[in-house]
Amino acid sequence: MREWYERGRDFYFLRLGQFDFACTHCHDENAGKKLRGDVLSEGHGNGFPVYRLGWQKPGSLPRCLADCKRDLRAESYPLGSDEYLALEVFLAARARGLPPGGSQRCAGSQLGISNTSEVLIVSSLVVAPIV
Repeated sequence: MREWYERGRDFYFLRLGQFDFACTHCHDENAGKKLRGDVLSEGHGNGFPVYRLGWQKPGSLPRCLADCKRDLRAESYPLGSDEYLALEVFLAARARGLPPGGSQRCAGSQLGISNTSEVLIVSSLVVAPIV
């Protein structure tokens, strides 16, 4: 699981698409601000499923990840891809200790994960301890 966490972390800070943004630019530096009527989340995977007006129904974390990539005009990956799975693992680790839908800010440079063997990954695709 450590490899998946590291891949997800690298993906989170990777600049992508026509706008040359990384996840951190919106979800760390601008969390809580509005973008096109939606409040930017804090880059945690603990608030899903979430209702989006444009979808007219609740949506999963993988769907939100795919929509973010599309909005950046970046290369798309299929739902369930290794890229999205790795990002889900990283986001779950960032949200460790937060309640579902928790709003505590967790800046990318201040993850505070000292013992990754205790982190439980809860994703739409995986539930496993990082070892």
